[in-house]
Amino acid sequence: MLGAIGVAIIPFQLAVHHSRTYHDAKFDLPTAAHIDKALIVGAAIFGIGWGLVGICPAPVLSLIGLGKFQVLYL
Repeated sequence: MLGAIGVAIIPFQLAVHHSRTYHDAKFDLPTAAHIDKALIVGAAIFGIGWGLVGICPAPVLSLIGLGKFQVLYL
């Protein structure tokens, strides 16, 4: 986790302070800071699914792409 944070911190800080991409395309970062019902329900579904299966959803998709279909039977 610390390695991921170390790699990602510079691009995230650049994104926060500059509103244009390398190719000069403008983008807007989300500004919503409130917690609503949709956020809580989505987070609960994600957490329950992760807890039941025991693996993060992104690696499951990667493993399926690599032909490791046994992850579908967890």
